[in-house]
Amino acid sequence: MRFRVYSDMRNFCLVLLSLLSVALNAQQVQGDWLLAYIVSTPPEMTMGEDGVDLVIKDESEEIESFVEQGLMLLTILPNGKAVSFYADVKEEWKVIQNGNRLTFESKADTLYGKYNDKGMLQLRSVIDEFPTEYHFSPYAPQEFDLELGNSSWRIKDEGFLDGKTFEFQSSNNLRIWTNGKAVETDYFLIPLGRHLAIEFSSGESDTGFGIIYLESRDEKNLYGVMYVIEQDAAPKRIKVELSRL
Repeated sequence: MRFRVYSDMRNFCLVLLSLLSVALNAQQVQGDWLLAYIVSTPPEMTMGEDGVDLVIKDESEEIESFVEQGLMLLTILPNGKAVSFYADVKEEWKVIQNGNRLTFESKADTLYGKYNDKGMLQLRSVIDEFPTEYHFSPYAPQEFDLELGNSSWRIKDEGFLDGKTFEFQSSNNLRIWTNGKAVETDYFLIPLGRHLAIEFSSGESDTGFGIIYLESRDEKNLYGVMYVIEQDAAPKRIKVELSRL
């Protein structure tokens, strides 16, 4: 009798776990997603009889990929639709979800892929000429207005910006101060729907440019996130704090 009770309890737990698994798989992906980074695998150039040939290798082969930062916001709505923002470009999408597999269809493109085990959307486009993956990360920012011209901010983060001062000038000019020395470069305050991102040239050859997706602000501080791309390592999400001077 005791064995029967334990057996029934075990069967009940298995059924409950199965139902929870189905519920989680059926859960709709919604909300704001920022384009964290892009992984592309360009074709290999080889010399043929008629000149240069472009060869796209099989994904099972060892190939070199290039990782770069993205600048896009994807908002998935609860009605099977989505809208994306890239600077001043707005695009509407139809969303089809089957478990963790998703397809986004617009007039110009189709994105397809999955919600992966890292909690990110991992998508591809049907119009790309060579294998390219777009990795989107969850994003939950506040809405606020911001003017950066003629202001200075001290940076605190876990990456290459820590301790630097950003001096935002007019006409998108930017001075990045490090230990009393300044680098002249530029920046852009990019609208992404109702939200904002700061795109800037770092002035350093090894980092190129950066993108800070702004999340919130208080009286003297701005808070955001960015993805730092390091050689031979997966892009790292870090928090960025800008304190007004």
